[in-house]
Amino acid sequence: MSLEQIKEQLKRKPRATKYSEVFVNIEVAREQGNDGSDLIVDREDIMKRLKKRGLVKVVEQGEQPSFSREDILDDEEELNNASSAKKDMMKRLTSKKRIELKDVTQLKGDDEHRDITQSTVRKTNPLVKGVAELPIEKWVDVKNQPVIDRLPPPLPMPTLRVSGFYLNNRKKFVNFINSYFKEYREEILNDEISISCDDIGKDDNPEFKLLIHQRIVRDYLNLYSPYRGLLLYHGLGSGKTCSSIAIAEGMKSSKKVIIMTPASLKRNYIEEIKKCGDTLYKKEQYWEWVPLNANSNTLDTLSTALGITVAYLKKKKGVWMVDHKKDNNLDKLSAKQIMSIDEQLDEMIKTKYQFINYNGLRREKLKSMTDNYKNNIFDHSVVVIDEVHNFISRISNKIDKEKPVNHDKDGDPEKFPISLALVLYEMLMNAEDIRIVFLTGTPIINYPNEIGILYNMLRGYIKTWNFTLKTNEGYNTVKSKLENVIGRDRHMDYFEYSKNNVLSITRNPLGFERSSVKGQYVGVKDTITNERGEISDEDFKRRIMSILENNDLQVERGTVKINVYKALPDTLKEFETMFLGDNGIVKNADLFKKRILGLTSYFRSAQEGLLPRYEPISDFKVIKIPMSEYQIGLYETARSAERKEDLKRRSKKAGVDKDGLYAEPTSSYRIFSRLYCNFVMPNPPGRPLPNDGNMGDSYRKTLAETDKKGSNDLEETEGNDIEGDVMISKNADSTYNERIQGAIKYLKEHENEVFSREALEIYSPKFLHILENITDKEHVGLHLLYSQFRTLEGIGLFKMVLDYNGYTQFKIKKGSDGVWHLDIAEEDRGKPTYALYTGTESSEEKEIIRNIYNSNWDPNLPITQTLREIANNNHMGEIIKVLMITASGSEGINLRSTRYVHIMEPYWHPTRKDQVIGRARRICSHKALPEEYQDVTVFLYLMTITPEQEADISKDTKLHDKSKLKYPTDGENSKMEYRLVTSDEALFEISTIKERITSNITRVIKEAAIDCATYSRRGNKEQLECVQYGEPRVSEISFTPDIAKQPTGAFENKNKITKKWEGRPYYYEGKTYIHRQMGPDNANLYDAESYYQSLENPNIEPQLIATEEKKGNKYIVKSVM
Repeated sequence: MSLEQIKEQLKRKPRATKYSEVFVNIEVAREQGNDGSDLIVDREDIMKRLKKRGLVKVVEQGEQPSFSREDILDDEEELNNASSAKKDMMKRLTSKKRIELKDVTQLKGDDEHRDITQSTVRKTNPLVKGVAELPIEKWVDVKNQPVIDRLPPPLPMPTLRVSGFYLNNRKKFVNFINSYFKEYREEILNDEISISCDDIGKDDNPEFKLLIHQRIVRDYLNLYSPYRGLLLYHGLGSGKTCSSIAIAEGMKSSKKVIIMTPASLKRNYIEEIKKCGDTLYKKEQYWEWVPLNANSNTLDTLSTALGITVAYLKKKKGVWMVDHKKDNNLDKLSAKQIMSIDEQLDEMIKTKYQFINYNGLRREKLKSMTDNYKNNIFDHSVVVIDEVHNFISRISNKIDKEKPVNHDKDGDPEKFPISLALVLYEMLMNAEDIRIVFLTGTPIINYPNEIGILYNMLRGYIKTWNFTLKTNEGYNTVKSKLENVIGRDRHMDYFEYSKNNVLSITRNPLGFERSSVKGQYVGVKDTITNERGEISDEDFKRRIMSILENNDLQVERGTVKINVYKALPDTLKEFETMFLGDNGIVKNADLFKKRILGLTSYFRSAQEGLLPRYEPISDFKVIKIPMSEYQIGLYETARSAERKEDLKRRSKKAGVDKDGLYAEPTSSYRIFSRLYCNFVMPNPPGRPLPNDGNMGDSYRKTLAETDKKGSNDLEETEGNDIEGDVMISKNADSTYNERIQGAIKYLKEHENEVFSREALEIYSPKFLHILENITDKEHVGLHLLYSQFRTLEGIGLFKMVLDYNGYTQFKIKKGSDGVWHLDIAEEDRGKPTYALYTGTESSEEKEIIRNIYNSNWDPNLPITQTLREIANNNHMGEIIKVLMITASGSEGINLRSTRYVHIMEPYWHPTRKDQVIGRARRICSHKALPEEYQDVTVFLYLMTITPEQEADISKDTKLHDKSKLKYPTDGENSKMEYRLVTSDEALFEISTIKERITSNITRVIKEAAIDCATYSRRGNKEQLECVQYGEPRVSEISFTPDIAKQPTGAFENKNKITKKWEGRPYYYEGKTYIHRQMGPDNANLYDAESYYQSLENPNIEPQLIATEEKKGNKYIVKSVM
């Protein structure tokens, strides 16, 4: 083997070799000579415990072939193939010490459960599944070249190493993490990033490199750090997906990786892995087809090297092999060859990444994956959940509807919830040896307790082992003894001893133990590096009992119990009570920060500066429009019917929400009065109701339809978010659609009496305002119109308004030859056009229309030539002036050059408004426009009742339809009063209050982020006050397991003394710090930037970086890590 080959081999992490002997070695460390932790190994007891965990067989080397993991079938394929759920699958678990265990995980069918451990003799050759694990020294050459020479170097692993990590339940964690990231902070402060739209998409250097913020999260969450989970709360253009892949790639050799996404984002995630995952997954490199025969050594070599199953290699009779020393040849391959490479890359990725579509997972599927919930699929894994806010909304919609999960004395759930979303919540909370990564730019959608659910999953259950001691000694004597015999145990994190003789202990994370330098505690360190191995929860309990009893501290048998606690309350009522004050203020903010410390990374990308101009204060325009007299009459009738039904329902659901903000989060809430705010039908024909009953009956049935529980709550759309008018039709009689069509026909026949500007003043002042804003000559450019309603009072009728007022619909159709053509009548060509993107069109048709609107025209499509005869592009609406969208039809779409956004009606949470604006406002979305047109203006339309009109409003409406907030009255003697509000105004008010609450909660989250201080600098727009705890002792805990027993922090803050001090610049190793003299021979060194920030804002504390101690004539500087 050449020197270069040896170097390449040394770069790679060696695979664990097997031992010819198999034995169990349970190591019990002795911190002191008298801990008495002698354990007798009972083989039968051990085997029973292994069997309980599903580890039923101990296999010696050579007994059967070893695979890195089973074939992972595509989740969607399994859902479509019921028989696949009946196949037995085997999973290998290899211990850190000299234990080799075969984990038999069985997928049960509906009616069978066979024991695959029974020995049977096959008469045919078995199908070899999985990826081979052939030691490198046994690899054979391929095409006379060592395979190791062809492989690209592995991705760089975390570079920051420390003697120990402080757990994020200790106050010292803050100083530790700030010091841990100090090199990155220096990079950030010295890096003046200047990026332009011309830089976006450049591929001068195809090699992907992690940016600073991506290296930070990779270095925080990895195999060598003890941290369980992290929320990547990163802004637009930051590369959240690549950040999560960097974390997963660092652990995929030791843990299974599970990616949970909505079905629509699965393909995008796979493509991102090819971009920023393992170098082997990159398409842009040298590829060569290697034919294969049945030679097992060659098959095993390539299977091991490429991480691809032997079965796949046999099926394809060859493989695409890379050679990183040769130039990229992708452009020299045919389309068919490139497609074959893509298919192989997908297969390679699926052997390392298991994909679960969380909005398509079925109960039967999950039961089969977990042996009827007996096994936790998330144990020993890295779990990434994309768009986690959508996953959490499914949990929050169910959490108040079921009883809390009770746990037995071992901390296991006694019974799983009914809701599938809650089952996954429980499994993620209880998972062992897990790393969780959440991706979102909007942590809260609707309910504030969603944030409690989010952080509970990241933190996991906080477990305490509780031992009742039998002792006649005094409290202080026993506590002192415990500090000596338990307090220094390397597996113990924290303990409390109560005066009723109960000892409560929390342990270090699995695989981590205390680390000390010269007898001083410096956090925890992984057991991978020191090869001590791991001990289970059961072994931890036995160890503690042994130590206690061998130090004359007897434990009452049968009283040992594991209690589990949540980091935060997760029900709406409990969360509101503990953390929400008046006017949306977050109370007990310090307590909140302590319990989420270490669980968030917050980052805003420099690319956000490339967004088109939009300032909410000046560019978000709320248009309040008085109702017409005719409209008020019909509106009041609708509200009267709705109020009666709402009062009945509210009495049944009393006590859920103290302010009524979250009581009705359904698409059918106030459905008819909201429709009547948009448009009221002339009479005749009148508004067709879903059935022959009155409006009250129709409203009740619509609400009942919304309340129906589906067979799979994970499939529910966000917030039961079906278009409201579609929900109406679900309970309609068989004649409803026919009557709707009859009404539309009448309106077309009488369009002059309904859709003229004069008629709209009567039937829809709102539509009139939208029309005039669209046609205003000052409003140059493209317009986006959003409505919650698809048919009559929404997009359907406004389409007819545009038709009457000189517009025509931009339509395309596919010919018999499969080619798309314009479908606009000759007499309508030349008119300004609108296009629909509402969910009723085919996916292909919608995508073509979106690309035409965006001026992204494929030169190979025949329709492009037709378009170019009209205009060269659509930047100013030359082809399509107005694009009309609904929620279901437009999820996740990106639009370009849109200058005006019209939101037809309000929504009950602000996320919807932000999502609609986000469709139009993307990074570099306006780069094709002149500078003065690179902006976005948003109009939100609300119907209102004027003070003059109130005189004719019924007493019932005045009494019950009041605002939640007080507003100033008109006139000289203005005062604050509640006022009459329409359904439009009521929903907007609810949304505004929620926006204030959400903004306050997310600010607290940002200030508790692990990298808050790393990115903090003077001049930042947000001016966050990052969490700081001064200079705490290493033993100080930031939060206790039980939140009910933890002080809120108000007393602590009240008694906090702020010391004013002045420092001086201090230069050390070419860097500037602030020097603060603490005593004659010692001083502290602080981050200079944070010190100057603290001078401007007294709530900001300087970041402690290092200490200086004088020893003789020398000064010793030590990092606080």
